[in-house]
Amino acid sequence: MNAIIGWALEAVNKAFAFGLLNGTGNGNSAPDKEVARAEATLRLARLFDRPLQ
Repeated sequence: MNAIIGWALEAVNKAFAFGLLNGTGNGNSAPDKEVARAEATLRLARLFDRPLQ
């Protein structure tokens, strides 16, 4: 979790715990990386516990 500012760390940790964020696969995050529409859709579906069809 590099580059995550202190005040946001708890929320980011919860997002990882709930599967809303996955990071880069090596234990790091990429907060400045652009998010594709498909990635955003998947995160919202997970957030609202809605299956994708």
